[in-house]
Amino acid sequence: MTSREPGPLGLTRNRSQRGFGMYVVVMLIGAVATVTVAAVLTARALQTKELVDQAGTLAEAKQALIGWAITRGSTSNPGSSRPGDLPAPDTLTNATPNYNGDQEATCLDATRITGLPGISTGVNLRCLGRLPWRALQMSIKGGEEQDDNTPSQVKMGERDADGRMPWYAVSANLTATDTCLTQLNSALTTRSYPGNHVCADATSLPYPWLTVRDTRGNILSNRVAFVVILPGPVVGSQQRRAAPNLGGASEYLDSMTVVSGCSTPCVAGTYSNADLDNDFIAGDTSDTFNDRLLYVTMDELMAAVENQVASTIAGAVRSFATTYTDSSPNPRYPWLSPFNPAGSSTPDAIVGTTRGMAPTHVVGGAFTTGFTWSMSGSPPVTRSGTVNSSEVRNYTVPAGQGSCVWSSIGMHRVECTATVTNPETGVTRRSVTLRYTGSSTSPIVNSSAAAGNLVVSPATSSTLTTRSINRTTLSSVTIQIIDYDDTSITWSYNPFTGTWVYGAEIVGYGTENAGSGYSIRTSGITMYPVLPTWYVNNDWHRFTYAAIASGYQPGGGNSCAGGCFTVRLNGNSISTTAQVVVLSAGGLLTGQNRSPHNTTLSNYFDSSNNWSALTTTFDRQKPRSTTFNDQIAVISQ
Repeated sequence: MTSREPGPLGLTRNRSQRGFGMYVVVMLIGAVATVTVAAVLTARALQTKELVDQAGTLAEAKQALIGWAITRGSTSNPGSSRPGDLPAPDTLTNATPNYNGDQEATCLDATRITGLPGISTGVNLRCLGRLPWRALQMSIKGGEEQDDNTPSQVKMGERDADGRMPWYAVSANLTATDTCLTQLNSALTTRSYPGNHVCADATSLPYPWLTVRDTRGNILSNRVAFVVILPGPVVGSQQRRAAPNLGGASEYLDSMTVVSGCSTPCVAGTYSNADLDNDFIAGDTSDTFNDRLLYVTMDELMAAVENQVASTIAGAVRSFATTYTDSSPNPRYPWLSPFNPAGSSTPDAIVGTTRGMAPTHVVGGAFTTGFTWSMSGSPPVTRSGTVNSSEVRNYTVPAGQGSCVWSSIGMHRVECTATVTNPETGVTRRSVTLRYTGSSTSPIVNSSAAAGNLVVSPATSSTLTTRSINRTTLSSVTIQIIDYDDTSITWSYNPFTGTWVYGAEIVGYGTENAGSGYSIRTSGITMYPVLPTWYVNNDWHRFTYAAIASGYQPGGGNSCAGGCFTVRLNGNSISTTAQVVVLSAGGLLTGQNRSPHNTTLSNYFDSSNNWSALTTTFDRQKPRSTTFNDQIAVISQ
């Protein structure tokens, strides 16, 4: 007989039914627990994925900005920019508020609540805004929304209620909006901000570096070049609207307060990533602070810049050697110039110098040289007075007494001038001008040693590298000689301008600029590696040093059999066939003294291998340290 017991509401149930009911309850509890655990795991997985995505976006932005900085002034980006420059942020416009992904021509004004209208210089200059993704050629994941009418590129940054577009702040020292920092080189690491804005000061900074703190107010670094910030979800009263009612930094970036009496180490105060004080927070997130920040110090940025400088010089030297070969053809490197930080930024080579600075020609810049021309055949020469036909057909300006300028990218034109004193009786001053212009498809400088318009005379053990040019394939050539008598002041007819002029008497002239059936050969014009204008304008010669291995010195055998360099990384050999090494000095280290333009190599380079005049081994270290920060570029077999 089955036993029964009272059930709810006076009903009865079997004991077996009660056991089954308990089983069902246990199963339900287990199912709920499983669902809860799965939900927690899913939430954690999503949170982890989001953190990974955010870290990836920040890292990508960092690399894009460093890449931008080191490629300024490259062949694809000529002009006045220089390695180390950074773009200004993308800020709201005054008319229709908008973020378009482009860098601005101005930064914000710290004296105004919104920072607008922007300014381009001055003590109140603050560079905070959105990351200029379009200028950096980036695509921010999740930052775009599309519709039928507007490309996603335009929408990026305009439809960003979730805050997926990074924000960006940069020290005004490095933006192209301001020109106060007249030279950007390794000395930047030793310059400091005096506390007031001083423009075009060669020894101090016009603006401070940025400061980054942790969430207890402690300074992580006060030598920050730029920061990239990803905002988290909305906190407090933040409102993130879509265009055309876009908000400023305070709608995306957070603030925090470190209360008085906090446990040390801490610095009490209220800090904000949205205000315009060059002070930023990186650290733990909370219910009221969820920004994620990545920063790059100026020391880290300059390491990349210094590496780029060394690579640029090595590239110019390599290009020179492979362009101007001998008849074999073997590459021919130029003689160097002694290391002299106080000297010219475009030094001349000295025969026999194999360690020092790269001799430099800058396209568009004048350099001292000599030149000679000679004609074959019977060219139509025009002459008068003290200048005879043979002087127009054959003439020499001694080395070092003339000046030439290579102009136009690709070396399509060279113009040389000279003033020769007392060349003959009755002449106190002779003005000489020689101008060659190659066609757009036939530049004067040609890579072939056998080219009809170029005869290569590589540097030898006793001479500098010179170039000889034939007229035959050039679009134009002009030779002009004017003789003056400075002791006679009168009116004279200038045949080259077709006018009468008052002053020193013109007592003779000669010219040739047309004709056929003959050639003009010009020689003696020195030719050096071509470096960009930023190298010269920013005095990088003060921090760079090159060495040519004995097997590849001018006049040598062009082989490691005659001697090559060894290069080591962290003490381990990575190359034994280095033909040329180029060193770029980092910032001043403890014990070094570079003032005023000290010439002792150990004050610039950091191991005895790198500064000894006798070494055949050079050192690299990764990562750089407080005792070693040289950068090295190598030309190897």
